[in-house]
Amino acid sequence: FNTTYRQKRRLIRERYKQELGDVVRFQVENGGECWHLCIIRSKRVEKIKKMFEERSIGWQKHYRPLTERFSEANRYWRECLSIPFFPTLTTEEQDRVIKAVRDA
Repeated sequence: FNTTYRQKRRLIRERYKQELGDVVRFQVENGGECWHLCIIRSKRVEKIKKMFEERSIGWQKHYRPLTERFSEANRYWRECLSIPFFPTLTTEEQDRVIKAVRDA
């Protein structure tokens, strides 16, 4: 990654954590921050997805379990959601994401 893009993503992640850390958990990858995804976990993820869809905010799901046998993997799948996290995300767009998560 370009250093400038990494710095911008770090600032966005820090803002998300500051603004949303009391309502969602942030996934940490391999003992550190992931630089291409910002994954949140919440028992209210379905409400967050619905709020995003109503407000035309993109989201993604990742890491679908291959089997139903592992309860922790399935719990993770149900609770996780990737929120917008690209280096050109404006402050206003970040505000929309933060408000949608909080409103859910």
